[in-house]
Amino acid sequence: MGLVLLCGFSCGPTELPRLNLEFEIPVKTIPAKEIYFVGDTILVEILFSKELKDMTSEYIYVFEDFDFKGAMRFLELVDKTLDQPSQPGAFSSVKLFNEIGGLEIVSDSEAELNYHFNVEQYILRTNLVLHKPGIILCLFLQEVVLMETQALKNL
Repeated sequence: MGLVLLCGFSCGPTELPRLNLEFEIPVKTIPAKEIYFVGDTILVEILFSKELKDMTSEYIYVFEDFDFKGAMRFLELVDKTLDQPSQPGAFSSVKLFNEIGGLEIVSDSEAELNYHFNVEQYILRTNLVLHKPGIILCLFLQEVVLMETQALKNL
């Protein structure tokens, strides 16, 4: 499983126009399987280097101790007639145990991704323990808008 990180750079009227970058960030779920049962523990691990290659240009950018502001959406699919945003949140169906970095629940449908930076890489490790049955959709979202280019260096 992967997560695509989209970055946009916005400059003032006398500066360069907006620059859009795309990075791929790996997301592991352990064990990886299609069906989980009540009581199962799912480890979610996101581990990536501070050096990220833009998927559209092949340039490598360095992010030093950057706050990526990612999110995880957790929805229970209960009604086939409703689109994803209209489905109810499902964080009440799991218990979280953060190991490194982790998730901070902000609503029943969304949690912030808080990465730990350790000089060379970003890490997030958290365990989800299922305690209610249901059909759950888990989405990882990452969009970064940088207003200052100091946080980003092109190698």
